[in-house]
Amino acid sequence: MNIPLIPVLLTSHLFAAVLGFAGTRMLFASRHRDPARGSILGAVIGLVGGLIILYVFWLAFLRWVSVRARGGSVYTELASGFKSVRRIEGLGVAGVLLVLYAVFIMTSEEVFTKPRIYTSFMQTVSPQLIIALGLTLVITAGEIDLSFPAVVALSGFVFAWSYKNIDASWGPWAGLSLAILAGAGVGLINGWIVAWIGVPSIMATLAAQFFWYGVTVLLADGKQLALRGVRDGIDYHIRDERLFKLFVGKIDGILPDQNGVPVGLPSQALWALGLTIMVWLILNRHKFGEAVLFVGDNAEVARVMGIDVGMTRIKLFVLMGALSGFAGVLVTLDNWVFYPTQGEGFLLPVMSAVFIGGTSFAGGQGVVFGTLFGAY
Repeated sequence: MNIPLIPVLLTSHLFAAVLGFAGTRMLFASRHRDPARGSILGAVIGLVGGLIILYVFWLAFLRWVSVRARGGSVYTELASGFKSVRRIEGLGVAGVLLVLYAVFIMTSEEVFTKPRIYTSFMQTVSPQLIIALGLTLVITAGEIDLSFPAVVALSGFVFAWSYKNIDASWGPWAGLSLAILAGAGVGLINGWIVAWIGVPSIMATLAAQFFWYGVTVLLADGKQLALRGVRDGIDYHIRDERLFKLFVGKIDGILPDQNGVPVGLPSQALWALGLTIMVWLILNRHKFGEAVLFVGDNAEVARVMGIDVGMTRIKLFVLMGALSGFAGVLVTLDNWVFYPTQGEGFLLPVMSAVFIGGTSFAGGQGVVFGTLFGAY
């Protein structure tokens, strides 16, 4: 018997969400002092509540089906299907995120029913998510990189210095390229030390963090660098505004207005989402991703299978450095200024996003969309 399990689950969850959305929305809208806000509050609580209740029902049904499963019976097929559903990437973290969101809505309604809190969150979290994507791949391969806070600072300095000192129309774009190359260069050095010299990655990258932070402070002379011209147009004009709008600008017309004031969607959130999809495709749909998983699971077996373990690790550290460099540029642009200490607070949030998302510290298993949910 062929049971279309995924369509049945999706349809039932959608139906429960719509019922919860409509019913609770009407209830809250009729009883709340502000019908519009009560409508939003009820819709969110109903949507999340409907999904949670139905998910709990399916888990209970799965246990009943597993108990009754017999070889070749419909129960065996159902049990197998439900186990495959439970392995959907990031599903558990997304569920926890929805529950927390419902709790926040109910306890801090004045804050979480307004769109500006979400744009601020996306603006802050996006650079951390971009770094966490690279770290997900590195940890999946059984390694670790602790140098990324220093790379955020170094790349930010390279970008800010180039922006201010290259007096040409292509100066800011050269700064962007040099900043990413600087991050990739740090990653290349880290990868070479780990893969060819054999220094454990936790020691090599921790030392690299202190070293490159020191280099950045020396190069910047301990001072901040303001990106003059981006805000006031004194030194540079439309080319800088285009750079700003492309990477950290606000896109109007997507989110609802707040108190009559447009609330724009941060561009960096779209960059983070696009890179999330790209990294997922690399890990799950590309030969390099297969090599990363094999190396993380068992490096010796991967070597016997013909995988260049050393080169795979080097590529991962280079990619990690490039993503950290790009994140450093976003932080600098978003702040309008480079700080020698930028990136210092990134270590714990980035690592937490990776491990909360479900990536195994032992390697061999990487959950990209789990990292996305873990970051937020």
